Amino acid sequence: MKQLYATVLIVLLTLIVSTQTVSADFGPKPTLLITIVGVSEEYQLDVLVEVDEDIDRFELDEWNTDSYYHHEGFPDELIEFRDRDGYGSYTLYSGPGRINNPSDGMYEINYYAPRDFKIVLVMENDRSMIISDIVQTTHFESRVVWNLEDTDLSHSSFGEGELSGTIEGDPLNSGTWYITSLNALLRVVLTIGFELLVLVFAFRVKRMKAWRDVAIVNAVTQFVLSFFVIQAYLNGGLFLFIFALFLGEVIVWIGEFLIYLKLLKPDLGKWNIFFYTTIANFITFFLSIFLAQFV
Repeated sequence: MKQLYATVLIVLLTLIVSTQTVSADFGPKPTLLITIVGVSEEYQLDVLVEVDEDIDRFELDEWNTDSYYHHEGFPDELIEFRDRDGYGSYTLYSGPGRINNPSDGMYEINYYAPRDFKIVLVMENDRSMIISDIVQTTHFESRVVWNLEDTDLSHSSFGEGELSGTIEGDPLNSGTWYITSLNALLRVVLTIGFELLVLVFAFRVKRMKAWRDVAIVNAVTQFVLSFFVIQAYLNGGLFLFIFALFLGEVIVWIGEFLIYLKLLKPDLGKWNIFFYTTIANFITFFLSIFLAQFV
């Protein structure tokens, strides 16, 4: 039986090493929804973020050869571009995350959205670039509207249009705390469900008290983790968020293992508890990659 668990663990580790998707377990990810208003011409959109390192180095990175900007349709004007404030393309130079276009005028980043950024439009006709002021979001699940109804789009310009939403400086800032709360609840419910399936069907634990204990522990650790990383993002930005997420995941794994040593002692041996904690967390790791597209 131990050989079976070891084999499953090795397979999961191999999948994680080989996957090209960068994610961290089942923690929440900051998201951003951008709505463009008042533009009837064809354009391409990107987000600009601070790029402190040498852009030429990014161009040589092996991972970047498969980046979105190498695909047909990405504007050449943004390759190696850095504006007067040192902002460069989020799509090219930020690592994980990409911009989706679910409908006309709406763009979303569902995976590691930046908190400080600019929006840029590259107009299809004359290739002019329209760049917004710096945007700083105030929520974990952010919504930004950029109104360009009275803007001349025929030549490149900076700081144009009117910005509103969950951003600094908007007196009508509408909170999205309920979206964050619902998404966190959905993640917790799905995580509990999958981990209980592993406990019951893979490890043959039939004791209902054990099911209840695992569900409670999982709910507490995931809500605490969510609060921890959301506060890190709001107070320190994307890099502190990523650090807090990885640190939190390690702490959660260790904490769950130590707690399960006591709670699952009537059902499983020490090694089985170790394998259960590890396998269950790896399964929710891949679940999070799927959920990142939606919540």
